[in-house]
Amino acid sequence: MESEIDLNMNMKTSRIILVALAAIAAVACGPKVSETTRVKVVFEGEAPEAVKLSLPAAAIDQTVPVKDGKFQVELPTSKTGFASLQADNMRIEFISDGTPLTISISADKRVSFVSKYPELSLNHRHEIFKQAQADHRNQSEARLDSIQNAGGDSEALNKFYEEYRTFTKSFLLNAIHDNNDNVICLRAIDRLALFVTDVQLDSVLNTLSPEIASLSSVARLKINLENRIQEADSAKAAQPAQ
Repeated sequence: MESEIDLNMNMKTSRIILVALAAIAAVACGPKVSETTRVKVVFEGEAPEAVKLSLPAAAIDQTVPVKDGKFQVELPTSKTGFASLQADNMRIEFISDGTPLTISISADKRVSFVSKYPELSLNHRHEIFKQAQADHRNQSEARLDSIQNAGGDSEALNKFYEEYRTFTKSFLLNAIHDNNDNVICLRAIDRLALFVTDVQLDSVLNTLSPEIASLSSVARLKINLENRIQEADSAKAAQPAQ
């Protein structure tokens, strides 16, 4: 006959197993990135008859009809490049990231992105990235105006520019680290190039995923950086010793 201690231990073990199985089931039933991306586009104002849809990474370039102010398409997932919609004079970029996405265009041409699974969505992450940059730019412009209106003290200006560069570099490096396998990092790299040396930027490129590093644009940048670094080293070596 089992003792009371054995029974309690068996009950505790059973509860632990049940909790573990429930956690596994929750993960299994949770949202996942798909091999395709369902994109729904809604025009809240006047809608065009058709839009041009492009996804260069999948060689997609087609015209999609718009019916009753909306349309829906299914695209192959490709997180290393942007897809785009062009309607009249508007061009809207998004990422075919394997999660359902709704793009709404208001009557005054404002664009909003709603991801069904924001915790997985690169589009949601890209919007946060863009908003953070816009917020920092607005705050910096307001601070710079305040310094200049106060007389533009050189020490205050130097401190402002140094803090601006330090924050921007840190922000962009973090963005590249967190998105080194998707197209968001390419936008961050473009801007980071304004704040770092060729050697530093080359070092950053070495941290990218193979999928991003193999892109033609990244490969060209890598070659250009290495050539410039080699030329600088050669010029330095050719200088007479002091």
